[in-house]
Amino acid sequence: MMAGKLPQRSALSCAGMGLILWAGVARAGAVDKSVVSVSLGDGVSSMVGTNWGTSLTDGPFMHCQVLSDPIFGAFLEGRCSGEDLEGERFECFTTDPSMILGLQTLPNFGKLHVYASGFTCTGMYTYHGSPYLPRGKRTTLAQIEAHSDGAVGTFYGARNSTDRKQYAYCAVYDSPGYSYTACQARDAAGDYFYCSSDEPGMVAAARALKEYSWLKLSAMSLVSSDCVEIWTVNSSIYFP
Repeated sequence: MMAGKLPQRSALSCAGMGLILWAGVARAGAVDKSVVSVSLGDGVSSMVGTNWGTSLTDGPFMHCQVLSDPIFGAFLEGRCSGEDLEGERFECFTTDPSMILGLQTLPNFGKLHVYASGFTCTGMYTYHGSPYLPRGKRTTLAQIEAHSDGAVGTFYGARNSTDRKQYAYCAVYDSPGYSYTACQARDAAGDYFYCSSDEPGMVAAARALKEYSWLKLSAMSLVSSDCVEIWTVNSSIYFP
């Protein structure tokens, strides 16, 4: 169990950042199994895709790893590489602690969007939630209930729902020296919730979300969209 709580509104509201994160969800059917795509520019590049969707297609791949070097003690390096259907290749490296933590906590069934300048990773979104999961069998898991100031439910309850409208997820953004999280949820009735935070406890709770999580989200909806609670529970009873 892990919870992040904020007794009052944080100094920085990340509401506008949710516009970027919202684009990552396939609204119809609340499923996102996008295959990796690489974008190359003048000295800059990016790679985005889901592990599950990419695994269903022969050829393309996404690969991230964290390496330690005993010669340098606690030195860690993160590396990401991939190739899309067009044969475009991506690769970047980072020694930034927060970005390495993002790679360490990326779910097996998750989504990654990583940016680079040259071969240096400059930022990444890691997505944790129901849209990126293969469908399970259990239909008795708690489904999503969303309202203006919060949401509660399980990832697989949303993914296995027959209405095909529900979803819940949190995305964590990491770059050198800065991290934040943004969470969204929608229930069968179409009610929607969003909150975001750069408070370290909130970010840590969002990182802890797994494929089989129960979560509770809360915000001061009448004041701002800042998260005041992200409660994460990982348990065998929430397996699909």
